[in-house]
Formats: sequence, structure tokens, C-alpha cells
Amino acid sequence: MIIKGDLNALESKMEHRLWPIPKTKWSFYQEWNDVLFLHYNVNKRALMRYVPKSLELDNFDGNYWVSIVAFDMKNIRPRQLPAVPLVSDFREVNIRTYVRRGGKQGVYFLKINADNALSCLIAKTISGLPYRHAKMNRSKNSFYVKSQSSSLSIDYTVKNTILNTTALDRWLTERYALFMKENNRTFRFDIHHEPWKLKHLEFIQISIDQPEFCSLINRPPVLSHYAEGIKVLAWNKVLEVSNYS
Repeated sequence: MIIKGDLNALESKMEHRLWPIPKTKWSFYQEWNDVLFLHYNVNKRALMRYVPKSLELDNFDGNYWVSIVAFDMKNIRPRQLPAVPLVSDFREVNIRTYVRRGGKQGVYFLKINADNALSCLIAKTISGLPYRHAKMNRSKNSFYVKSQSSSLSIDYTVKNTILNTTALDRWLTERYALFMKENNRTFRFDIHHEPWKLKHLEFIQISIDQPEFCSLINRPPVLSHYAEGIKVLAWNKVLEVSNYS
């Protein structure tokens, strides 16, 4: 059980951030557990067609990246309400890339799948993020996803030792803003959590069929991570820019 003191302590841990958390109160609490990160070095020109012009593609030493992130969402709830397992717990897989705007580094979702149709509807209605339903199955060392147009199948092992993270590891995972396009407007969600405690992820078998992003992720990842989980605070979206082409 998360108590108020735990959340106050979480809000106070900001030395790892590049900018302060918003002055307003956070709006949602959630937990991201048993997280798989699959990272792909991609061609900038191939990536540009998926990202709105209002956002700048971010890069690390001139290299551009797309990541698949698969995890168990737990206990998502509004600030003043309890979690409801029927809609608060589900599995999620998102495909994201790395962007920046106004001096803030963040992520932009190319696709989000979740295995709870009701949760998808609620999340998409409240946030506007591109949630779509997909069938998922997970065991201790496997994660499978199947929708009408795509699939993902992973069998893996995890090394128990916490990584001494590199600058690239942190660049790919320590992201405290989410950007979203809605009609002719770009919004930002601020989030906050403690630094990731990453472990090395090794694949026994991996199969990825994502036709809409075949130019980006049609091969095994070049880098991967695992994390047991983190507690996350999120704020309501704020308008960044409107009326762009």
C-alpha cells in the first residue's frame, strides 16, 4: 500500500532531474512493473515521417533511437481516488521515440497497446494518447502480444546485477516528459519518478512483426534493459503549441 508519506518522499527526490517538477499538484499515480526496454538505432529520415513538425527529434551523439517498452501497469488512479483493479491494472506495450521541445527532453509515442479494452477506452478518452487494444500473455520470462496487424514475441532472461549505467542508458530511460499530437495541437505531460535501476536483458527468442514501422524495428534491438519497476507521478497535459502544419 502506498501512503501519503511515500508520495511526499517521491516528490522530494529531484536531484536526478534536468528540470523541477511542476508547481501544481500531480494528477495521477501509477506503477510500471517488470519493464522490458528494446532499443533501436534508426535512420533520421525514416523516423521524421512519424513525428510532428512541432517537435524536434532528439539524438545521442548524432544517433536517433526508437524503443519498444513492455510492462505491467499497476494501480493507476487519479489523485483523490483509489485504484480499481478492473481498470487500474493491465499490460502495456508502447513504441516510442525521443524528442525535445522548449529545452525539455521527452518521448513521443508512435503506438500504444494495452490488453484491457476498457482501460484503453478510458486512457484514450482522458489523455488522448493513442491507446489500442491487443491480446497479451505474460509469464516469468516471456511476453507475447497479438493484434490484428502486428505481433511481438519475446523469451528472455535477466541478469540480477544492477547496471552501472552509461550516459546512453540514462538518455534512453530517464525521460520526464511525454509529448502528444492532437489535431493541430501539441501537448506535454510531465511525469516524475526515481531513477531507473536497470539490469541487463538477454533474449532467448525474439520475433517482431510491426508492418507500420518495418523501416524502424525490423530486426533485433541493438541495446536492451530490464527494470523491476518504479512508482510514477503524472500531471495533466498542458498545451505546447497549436496551429502548426
